Amino acid sequence: MPNLGKIEEFDPTSTNINRYLEHLEQYFIANGVPADTGERFKRRATLISVIGSKAYDVLSDLCSPEAPSEKTYDDLATILKDFFAPKKLLIAERYRFHNCIQLEGESVTTFAAKLKHLASTCNFGTHLNEALRDRLVCGLRNKEIQKKLLTEEHNFYEALKKALGAEAAETDVAAFSRKDATPVNKLDSVGRQTYRPRRTRRPPYPSLTPEVKSQLHNTVQCHSNVFKPDLGTTQGITAKLEMKPDAQPKFCKARPVPYALQEAVDAEYHRLESEGIMEKVEFSQWATPMVHVPMADGTTRSCGDYAVTVNPQLNVPHQQFVTISTYRGLYRYKRLPFGIASSPAIFQRTMDIILQGLEYVAAIQDDILTTGKDDEQHIQNLNTVLNRLDSYGLRLQLNKCKFMQRSVTYMGCVISVEGISPTKDKVEAIKKAPHPENCTQLRAFLGMINYHGKFIRNLSSILQPFNQLLQKDQEFLWSPPPCEEALNNAKESLSSSHVLVHYNPRLLVILDSDASQYGTGAVILQRFPNGDERPIAYASRSLNSSEKNYSQIEKEGLAIIFGVTKYYMYLFGRKFTLRTDHKPLLKIFAPDSATPVLAAARLQRWSLLLSSYQYEIELKPSAGAASSDALSRLPLLYRKDASVEDKIFQVSAVHLRKHPVSVLEIARQTARNPVLAKTLAMTQNGWPAFFKINSTPELKPFFLRKDELSVEQGCLIWGLRTVIPSYLQEQILSELHKAHPGVARMKAAARSYVWWPGIDSDIEERAPPWQRIHVDFATHQSNHYLIMVDAHSKWPEVIGPMKTITAEATANAMRNIFARYGLPKQIVSDNGPPSQSADYEEFLRQNGIQKILVSPYHPSSNGLAERFVQTFKRSLESSSSDPSCTLQQRIQNFLLSYRSTQHATTG
Repeated sequence: MPNLGKIEEFDPTSTNINRYLEHLEQYFIANGVPADTGERFKRRATLISVIGSKAYDVLSDLCSPEAPSEKTYDDLATILKDFFAPKKLLIAERYRFHNCIQLEGESVTTFAAKLKHLASTCNFGTHLNEALRDRLVCGLRNKEIQKKLLTEEHNFYEALKKALGAEAAETDVAAFSRKDATPVNKLDSVGRQTYRPRRTRRPPYPSLTPEVKSQLHNTVQCHSNVFKPDLGTTQGITAKLEMKPDAQPKFCKARPVPYALQEAVDAEYHRLESEGIMEKVEFSQWATPMVHVPMADGTTRSCGDYAVTVNPQLNVPHQQFVTISTYRGLYRYKRLPFGIASSPAIFQRTMDIILQGLEYVAAIQDDILTTGKDDEQHIQNLNTVLNRLDSYGLRLQLNKCKFMQRSVTYMGCVISVEGISPTKDKVEAIKKAPHPENCTQLRAFLGMINYHGKFIRNLSSILQPFNQLLQKDQEFLWSPPPCEEALNNAKESLSSSHVLVHYNPRLLVILDSDASQYGTGAVILQRFPNGDERPIAYASRSLNSSEKNYSQIEKEGLAIIFGVTKYYMYLFGRKFTLRTDHKPLLKIFAPDSATPVLAAARLQRWSLLLSSYQYEIELKPSAGAASSDALSRLPLLYRKDASVEDKIFQVSAVHLRKHPVSVLEIARQTARNPVLAKTLAMTQNGWPAFFKINSTPELKPFFLRKDELSVEQGCLIWGLRTVIPSYLQEQILSELHKAHPGVARMKAAARSYVWWPGIDSDIEERAPPWQRIHVDFATHQSNHYLIMVDAHSKWPEVIGPMKTITAEATANAMRNIFARYGLPKQIVSDNGPPSQSADYEEFLRQNGIQKILVSPYHPSSNGLAERFVQTFKRSLESSSSDPSCTLQQRIQNFLLSYRSTQHATTG
């Protein structure tokens, strides 16, 4: 009779020894293998036979000087457990358990299973269920489910059951709501390769649909092996190091570890040893001191300081071993450690090998980017990457992974669907950098600037004064006028840089070049269907001593050749537009005519070089031409509509002119206000032990918050909110009321930043009803309806059906409403035809009403009307099946129901 089941070889890198032995015990039971007694040792023989050669070698060493065949099965099992699963540090295991939280995208079931796995090594005993329940409730991501579980007592399984039910209900409601939604002036979420027309109002960053979320969740669940908490091992790739032939061993004594860190350091050493990353040794000629870095989660990262021992002697790619010197003795790494000079290069080469051949994937060290043309392809590519990582034995930390992001920060850049831009923190660091004091500091500054050179047009010309300082035999002398001006221009150019778009081979490509007396610059752009031109990348370089002697036409030609050569990968093999502001080059470089024989030989050679490209050459309009003086050039693209640019500049000037109030002004008015000055003094010096509230009622609001008050730069702070003196309160209210968001949103905005006694009532008095009206049109079954919603009370009006939506018809409909409620101060609408009519503007002007148009790509600015249109159309759709009601009756019934229902904002 054949044996039941099959026992695989034991792999210590991927299999837990306790689970393996449990599996083996069940195999013995299923096949009737008796316990080892007398002269029968069948269980021992089975273990030795199936464990595999590698594990048997380890077992032989552990049993030495005896052979494994001389031990009993129980003895061998104990030896294997002690070696491959040594007793873990209880405090470290409980620390991991109590810090476990539900990860984004992780289901409640998976989270509960993870908690049980962590609790198995925590020795909770009879308190296991209580510990599991507490960690389950505290670690849930969904605060609503968490709040429900905190309202009554549960055991672990009851809490888990309710959490699973709430999670399932939430998923069903989300899917149901999405299916019933009526699309109103919206586009479905589309991929990167679909372009938005000028007048559409689709949000630029659509959220994930429930279907995509489900696919993503299933992808992660199917690759749970990649996200295991244990350490992975790269399969088939070995890192090797070799010391130089004349290398001399160097032994450094252990560095002391502060007492407060010793427990965490011990736990880290124990983890590294138990996971097979390093092993204890008694003697070594090489020993490297350790550096211990406390991490944010309370653990410690240990790294060898190989700069003092191994790195000066290193010769890649062969290996010996590395040993570290600790206050606990000597340890030898069995994996490629941090700190070795060649470790990053070896690891990068390994990642390139693992991910080679995959599209839409990039990796720098352990940061992997995966994308796709749409959500479906994105998830397919993600699935391929996870399969590849799993096949090589690598592991990922799920809590550090981010999926389906709108944008990511990667190598100093922000990458999004819109394009690539520098990170704000890097830009701020450069803007705040002081001027260099010597050549070393100047080179460091230029390194930061040049790293972001792809975002700055004509950078080489801007930095020309710095290049002169770095010339050989040139004394470093910082000249304030040219150097300071160049420094400020470089910082300003970076902070004003455009977002670089992703290259699309289906769009028209334009190469725009320019030259100055110091350098050449080029920008490669793409023209979108709506006529906008946006940059893919900027490039520039300085002219050498010979090139500075070129004529201006040759410098302009050199700029073209520089751009064509720089962007060869974008331009060769396709048709593009070559743009220059130097008119003579139109004839010399024209692709459909012969090169003039009288042209300079250099220009003729360049013309011959350009003949291998397919291009059209055009003259850059003078309105868009940049000055040859690089310091006066700004990285702005040419726009055909100058009037639009002027409007945008004026609006920007209004909003960016100054802050509403400054810290100094608040501090000055606080000192002048008797109540706040007294409160500030008592906050700094302490409140009286017997404070009489009745004698000073004006101080009561501050006394009730005395433990939450603080002083910062002369200003009184309550929590994170600044206390505003009475002199400035009207100014703050005006600033809060600028956008006319309604009472609830004004209060919410105020609670984030400012406070004073009675602020809520002041805000309510500031926002009376029927002052700001949101307007939009709804179209249903060829009928048009004018929708009007009050921003303060959320009271709706529906006028219609209307035969036309002309300016005259719209004005007549509004007169009927204004006769009942009075004239508002502002009307908010989109950019539809009636809003652009001169008759409509005259009607509003005669009645003293301000017209406010929302941004074309920001429909949420008119969200009140947009949302009501959706609700109104859904109501008409659902009531159309009732033949007993006329259209007007259906509209009246809807308005009666809507107005009598309690509103979520106004109550």
